Amino acid sequence: LTYCDTNVYEMAEALVKGELEGTSWDALQRVLSKHYGPTPALLASRFEFYTRSQREGEDCNTFLAELRKLSIPCQFNDTEDMIRDRFVLGLRDATIQKKLLAREKTPNLEEVMIAARAAESSNTSSAKIRSAGRIHATEAAGKESETSEESGNEEEAHQVRASHKQANFRECSGCGGKHLRSKCRFQDAICRRCERRGHIAEVCRAALPNKKNGRS
Repeated sequence: LTYCDTNVYEMAEALVKGELEGTSWDALQRVLSKHYGPTPALLASRFEFYTRSQREGEDCNTFLAELRKLSIPCQFNDTEDMIRDRFVLGLRDATIQKKLLAREKTPNLEEVMIAARAAESSNTSSAKIRSAGRIHATEAAGKESETSEESGNEEEAHQVRASHKQANFRECSGCGGKHLRSKCRFQDAICRRCERRGHIAEVCRAALPNKKNGRS
């Protein structure tokens, strides 16, 4: 041990609580190895803890419980502070994360959880309100669409009825129009072709008079 660095010597003395002379070399090696060389299992456990972040759909309480479970094999000196730090750094909600990091007085784990739960509750309520608003807007749009469709169907039906009504009229013998003979405005007209009353020349059925060709 006399060949070691001064810092190592002082650390060894601190680890055995001042009983350096009464500690065997093997025991001293185990103490120093445990202090300076964390086992791979410990490093792996701490790596898993440090890289654990809140997952999508995971609430604050579940995230905290997972961090507590992961911290057990990590052998932290101040487990609560380590859990608090990892919780804040691993939050998915960037807004509450920034608020917690911006506090002048560092909050303890309990204060962090109170703030995180309040933000989570507020976000859940806002999401429900937005969802209800979207449903209402969709229903309103559906009703408007139904009204427009009904209006369009009514107009189409009206046109069909009008078309059928018009098709039921025979061609007027007085003028050739699509209406009842009794409604014809040419009922008293004098035909220029046959000079009879009741129709016009365009629909006259009388034969054209034969014209003499003037040859002798």
